[in-house]
Parts: sequence; structure tokens; C-alpha cells
Amino acid sequence: LTMILAQALAAPCAPYAPPGETAGSAEPASVETRCPPDEITVVGRVPLREAPATVTRLSPETLATQAILTLDGALALVPGAQVVETGPLGAQASVFLRGADSDHTLVTLDGIRLNSPATPNGLYSAGSDLLTPNLGIEVLRGPASATYGSDAIGGVVAMTPARRGEGGTLGVSVGELDTVQADGAIGATRGALTFDLGAAYLRTDGWDALPGRIVPEERTGERDGGEGVMLTAFAGYEASDRVTLSLTALHREAEAAFDTFSGGPTGFQRANDPDLSSEDVLSVLRLGATYAGADWSVTANLGGVRGTFEEVDGGTVTGDVRGERVFAELLGEVARGGTTASAGLIVEDERADIPVSFSDPLDVSEDHLGAFVFVQHEAGDVTLSGALRADDYEAFGTPVTWNAGAAWTVGPLRLRANAGTAFNAPSLAERFSTSLFNVGNPELREEEAVAGEVGLAYEAGRWAAEAVLFRTETENLIEYDFASARNVNVGDARGQGAELSLRYAGPRLTAFAAYSNTDAVNEDTNAALLRRPEHGVTVHADWRATDRLSLSGRYVHTGERPDVVYDDQGFFGGVGETEGYGLAALTARYAVTPALTGFVTATNLSDETYEPASGFGGAPRRLRAGVRYGW
Repeated sequence: LTMILAQALAAPCAPYAPPGETAGSAEPASVETRCPPDEITVVGRVPLREAPATVTRLSPETLATQAILTLDGALALVPGAQVVETGPLGAQASVFLRGADSDHTLVTLDGIRLNSPATPNGLYSAGSDLLTPNLGIEVLRGPASATYGSDAIGGVVAMTPARRGEGGTLGVSVGELDTVQADGAIGATRGALTFDLGAAYLRTDGWDALPGRIVPEERTGERDGGEGVMLTAFAGYEASDRVTLSLTALHREAEAAFDTFSGGPTGFQRANDPDLSSEDVLSVLRLGATYAGADWSVTANLGGVRGTFEEVDGGTVTGDVRGERVFAELLGEVARGGTTASAGLIVEDERADIPVSFSDPLDVSEDHLGAFVFVQHEAGDVTLSGALRADDYEAFGTPVTWNAGAAWTVGPLRLRANAGTAFNAPSLAERFSTSLFNVGNPELREEEAVAGEVGLAYEAGRWAAEAVLFRTETENLIEYDFASARNVNVGDARGQGAELSLRYAGPRLTAFAAYSNTDAVNEDTNAALLRRPEHGVTVHADWRATDRLSLSGRYVHTGERPDVVYDDQGFFGGVGETEGYGLAALTARYAVTPALTGFVTATNLSDETYEPASGFGGAPRRLRAGVRYGW
């Protein structure tokens, strides 16, 4: 069960010092994080093992030991998550959670919704986000609309601030494919002011995103590169014993080259095109004020999210979409005994501005009002929670969603269950965009889902194991109808399956392994949904070989899956199967001094040839080396 209030309302965690320094991390033991390692915020500020829903937490330390630089790279470690990349940094990367559509995943920053109202179906591309060292990731699988609103059918990907206290880190690296990378973060407290600043930069010449098997007459083999920067800022100011002011800000830009589907001698083939590029820009700002009593608090937030995406062909802008969301929130919480009750009122104004595109120019806006209540009660070994939310949209209706969860701990066993409803609002483009091939459909309804899961976990000593069964049913799916030349509500879908995981945490070795099985089908035709593999395997480990040397590795297997396919000449071939693949990575870190660490990392160790999606070539083996300094 999710809780949007967690970021803004809950009192900050007390400074937390890790029990020991990880060898080769260049992170001194005095480094502080916003919350203890086992505490999450995407489902309320609770210990991870008490959450009724399935949540994966990737701390900044985990991301650093695995030498992961991007959001889409991090999500590959999450069981039940399928990430479909189409190129290097800046290229589109779609996220499918538990077999749900890619536009059924909500992405947030410190509780702020990031999905753009201007994209054709409202999906968030995870391919443009670098990870600054002051960010962690929490991934909730399952329905979350009862507190987050639209888009959260498959789940929520939450980028969360990890406050460092007094300290910082700086890293640089270079690698194959002319790759250059740098990142840093610094946190400090100066009187009543606490702040955390982060930055990341990456440039690469990339690889040819046209698979080697596709050989049209005009193949050139040119590389498709990418470049991006990301800046983050989190700050708090204690104006008095009761009043706290806060700031959350992000700015990122990413550029990428890509290839065409309208090339070759026929003009209808997947082919190289050195003139195509895109730019993805996102800016986020939120200002807040919290007034707190002994066991209650009220917060007012005001902010906005602005995103632009531009495609260029030979210097000419061929596509330009702009989305903006301005929001105001009034949030309240009271905690007494073992019960926490929260409520929120959210007002949003969304605008989509599409001045240049294959469709007609579009400039449309919509107001949205949301309200929710959340209650959580702890009684001994049992934790119960529930939420109810209503969202009123200016143009299409008032979806009402609910969620209920329970977790029961008995000795080493923990049984939990979670159920709820969710929805995905039709985007402004889906309802109002017109072109030669689309007449628009302002009568579209929201996509609706009902989902549930049960999980059983066993934890004893250094070992932990868990099994989760889940099922999601979605109706009123929005699809394009060629006969009427518009988007319509048609079709139902079902996603069900299991996730099994095993974890070991020893003094020198930590390891995690998971298997996911997903059955995602169109219930009207019983056909498997595209780009959802039935089988997935995730393994990652970190071994402290000596006091100075550490080795980290990971392996991710993606099974075969149905897809729209392209033949070896680059022609569209209908629906077929895309082969599965497995990718391994290895990182070695050596602590030269307590503060300075050198590292070498290799991805796609076996140099496997693969296609994340048919017609898109995956990255080859890459080596990268660098240093990191922490203070």
C-alpha cells in the first residue's frame, strides 16, 4: 500500500551511521543516509519487512558497488521488471512491471509525479535519467492509485533522496566506446539549513543500434551515441521548533542519436540514419512548508514539472512535444499509539503543447482534483493498512480507487497480503490529438484494474527467502482502432505469476537471487502481450575479498517474448518471437586509502549479441575504469 504523504509529512529519520565501511566504497563510516537501510518511503515510512506490498529497495551504496549509472540499468536488478532499451543514454527505455503496459508504471522523485502529460500515452521513458550519488530507488509492484492516482497500475518507481549529512563523494571514469563519466554529491548542515546536492554526467559514442543481422543495402554501421547531465537538490530549513521549509529540485537533459524505420532503398526499412537525434529535458521544482505538533503535522506544497522532447532530422525539428504540470497539495497526518491517519488534497493543472509533429498542432490543458485518506494500524505482530482516493478530471470523470493490506509476523515467518484497484487516465494527446490518421476521441474512459498478491517470507540469521503470487486484471484498455482512425477503449488484459527470491547477508559476502514468472495475456484473444517475457532471473552479489579488495557481480536473464519483429532486411514482419538473452557484469574495487578507491567494471562480459526489442541492437561488451573519493 503506497503513501504519498511519506516524503513530505513524516519526520526525518535520525542520522544513521552504517555499522561499518564497505571495502573499496570510498564512503567513510560517518556518512549518513536519510533513513536506515531497511526503511522505505514508497509505502509509508516503515521497515521494509513490514510493508504489505512487494517493494525492492536499491540504496546508493548498492548502485555504487554494482557501478550502475542510469535508472534503466538499475531497474534491471528488480524482479518482475522488464526494461526495454532502444539505445544508449537518451534513447527511449520502457518499463513493464508484472506484465502491465509500459504506461502503467508511475515514476516519482521524492513523491512528485514525473510522467509527462504531453507524451502520446503518458508513459515515462527511463532511458534519460542518470543517477546522482544522493539518490536511491524503491520499486513497488502492484496497484498504487489509492494514494498516487493515475498511472500506478503496474506499480511505482520512486527515486528517493538519501541524505549524506556532513560529507560528499566525487567519482570519474573513462571507458570503451569513448565513454566519459563523472558524478558527485555533497551534504551539509549549517545552522538551521540542511542541504544535499548531486550531479552526474555521461557521454558515449555508443554503438550501432541497428542489429548486425539486419543488412539493408544502405547499412553504414555508424554509432548511435548519447550524452546527458542530471542535477538534484534537496534542502530543509528549520524556521522554528514547529515550522520546517523544504525544497526539492531536479534538472536533466539527455541527447541521443537513433536510426530510422523509414530507410533503405524502399523507404520502408529499419536502417542506419546519421541525421536523426532526440533531446529529452525535464525540470522539477517543489517548495513546501510543514507545521508540526507533538503527534501531528500539516504540510502545504507548491510545485511544477516541465518536460520537453524534441526530434531532429538533419537539423530540422520534426517532432516537438511539451508537457507541464503545476500542482498544489495540502497534506495532514496524525499518529497516536499504533495508529497513523493521513489525508491529502491535491490540485493539478496539466498542459500539453505540441507545436511540431506528424499530427496537427495541439495546445490543451485540464484541471484535476484528487483527495485521499490513509490509515495504518499496528497491533502487536500485525500491521493493517487501508486507503481510499477519488480523482476528479475536468474532461472525463471521477475514478475512485481503494487499497488494503496486512502483514503478520510470527517468529521467522511473515505472511502478507495486499489488494486494491488502480486506473490510468487517458492522456491529453490520446483524447485531443488529431492528424490525417487520427480524429481524436474526447470520450475515452480511464483504464481500470483490480489486483492482489500474497507473500510468504522466511528470515533466520543470515538467510531470507520469499515467495509471492500476484494477479492483475485490467479492462477498458486504450488502443488505436484503424477502422475509426481513433483511440478507443477496447480489450481486457490479465497479468499473473510468481516471484521467488533468496538472500544471504554475511560478514564478507552479500548475495541475492530471484526468479520471476509472468503470464500476461489479452483476455479477449488469449494472445500473449508483447515484450513481456515469461521467465526472468536476477542475481547480484558483493564479496569483500580482503580489507582493501571487493568484487561485485550481477547476472540478468530475460526470456524470449512476443514482439513486433523485423526481418534481416529490416522489413516489418508482423508479430513473432524475440530471443532471450543473459547479461553479466563484474566490478572490482580497491581501496588505495580509506578515502580513495580505484575501480574497473565490465558489462556484457560474454559480449552477447542480443536485441532488447526486435530491430534494436543491444550494447556490446564495455570496459570502464575510474576512481572515487569520499569525505
